[in-house]
Amino acid sequence: MFPLEERVYLEMFNALLPRIQESVTPIGLCTTDGIRQHGTGTLVAVGEVHFLVSAAHVLDSARDAKLPLFCYAYGEKTDQGRTIVPVPLEGTRFSWPDPLDVGVVKLTDATVSRLTGRKFLRLCDVALRPAAPGWGWVSGFPLGMVQPVGDTSEAYNPLNWGSVISTAEPTNVSNFDTRFHFVLEHDPQEAAQLTGDPFKLPASFGGISGCAVWQTWWPIEEQGAEWRSRKIRIVGVQTGCYRKRTIKATNWAAVAVLLAAAAPELQPVLQLHFPGWDARDQIYRLAKSG
Repeated sequence: MFPLEERVYLEMFNALLPRIQESVTPIGLCTTDGIRQHGTGTLVAVGEVHFLVSAAHVLDSARDAKLPLFCYAYGEKTDQGRTIVPVPLEGTRFSWPDPLDVGVVKLTDATVSRLTGRKFLRLCDVALRPAAPGWGWVSGFPLGMVQPVGDTSEAYNPLNWGSVISTAEPTNVSNFDTRFHFVLEHDPQEAAQLTGDPFKLPASFGGISGCAVWQTWWPIEEQGAEWRSRKIRIVGVQTGCYRKRTIKATNWAAVAVLLAAAAPELQPVLQLHFPGWDARDQIYRLAKSG
């Protein structure tokens, strides 16, 4: 079924890019040298409760270092593009350590009110896990693609990677459990940027940790050309990268458990939206035993 036609790449680009621009934010770490790129997060809301979703190690490393984190709102448009404005990432944090390595921040009203130009995704934009074989995307902000602009500013350029989703256990990935993880495998013949241009790896992948993994093509479709934009879903959280070839991700089902832990009143909503889902499922037991 792969590679897909260039036309399909461009259609996916046009459908996916606005969602990424609205809901995906760099996460900055405030150090003595200023705010530095640290990770990537996605804005999600259930009812009136607002969250930022990322990797646990992105959130926990800042907590351990006792350094504040920032997400970003949109500012004014300039000749170089639209500016982003740092917003303190304030709220209550919940996380699963390895092997799940996902975390959420239940955002304060003050943080939400300052996120101008942003849009929070809803449960209709989410699937608890991917379906393989399928086509997936990651979009994060690696350190290797942060570029200076003048003497005091930086440009945060996203890494947009499209490739095949696999739920089989890879040979080069640690702490992989087929119940909870999946991968995107980079192949020069099959991987592509959102634009369909040849894929170029950045010098460093650091900074994309915690970005959403999106699925745009599902195996129920017989041909890639038959994909539908209404089926675009977030299916996981990126938690690791191996040899600049393999992206490891955790199923979004682990995030759903954290949302219920952060706001127990949301559990009936989650159960209604995801029939058969229960916060006391095997992910909960695995995380507790770990």
